[in-house]
Amino acid sequence: MRIFFTTCLLLCTQVVWSQEWIPVKGPKPFGISGMAFIDQTSDASRFLIVHDNKATDEGRLAIVTDYGLFNQYTYLFWPDSNNLPKDLESITSIPDLPGQFMVMTSLGKVWHITVDTNLNVSILRTFTVPGVLDTDNFEGLSLQRVNTNLLMVWGHRGDDSDPGMIHWAIFDLKTAQFTAIGKEPISVAWPTKSHVRHISDLKLNPTGILYITSASDPGDDGPFTSAVYLAGVFSTWDKEVHFRKNTQLTRFFTFYNRKTEAIEFVPGPKGGIIFGSDDENQGGAICKTWP
Repeated sequence: MRIFFTTCLLLCTQVVWSQEWIPVKGPKPFGISGMAFIDQTSDASRFLIVHDNKATDEGRLAIVTDYGLFNQYTYLFWPDSNNLPKDLESITSIPDLPGQFMVMTSLGKVWHITVDTNLNVSILRTFTVPGVLDTDNFEGLSLQRVNTNLLMVWGHRGDDSDPGMIHWAIFDLKTAQFTAIGKEPISVAWPTKSHVRHISDLKLNPTGILYITSASDPGDDGPFTSAVYLAGVFSTWDKEVHFRKNTQLTRFFTFYNRKTEAIEFVPGPKGGIIFGSDDENQGGAICKTWP
């Protein structure tokens, strides 16, 4: 485990990546607070995104189709207009279940939803993650099968001297029950400007490696800064979960003038990592990165 973890950290910090931000839609109601991969063809990839809107006349979900040099934005209707979620901050796909996702608000309420081929959204169930405190403000959610266990990881963002908090549990998809619950605080050294969110999103890959984005949010007009870190690695045995936190956090992506609030992995030969921003009055944009 130690050799694997160290090797991954070295690779992540030494590879040179291409970066280009492409606007999706603006202004403020269209910032991207989370994104999940849907599917891809030879010329495009599709992602389901969430907006952290609160007003009843503002959208919650949309599909962004990435064609490389431009994006297509497709609004999706929430199925229950009388019970709109407020402040959706994160989204994750569900392993081995295409078209199924979970979205979560900043208060930890989760909706298990489906999106069919006609872009109709259906709600399968709702639940709340365990151990929510009045001071929590969640901005990341990820589901991944690590070894034989379905692992759920979610994150409290923190603020300046208040550290972020990584939470995890083995999740039973049939019963929505949590076991092997744990948590670990995390603080980043950069960004250094005011209102630093130590966790603005997170994603777990199938090998158990946890990536987090961090961002500063000084106001609706910025200027924003954000970064990406390898936060640590999870392993599971039987019904136990172990998390080894990276004690020497090193930035391997740095973004200026962007408030990165979404991270997702893109599979396949043209794959890599994609980021989404919630740049407040400037709207949202995406950035693909590839070796």
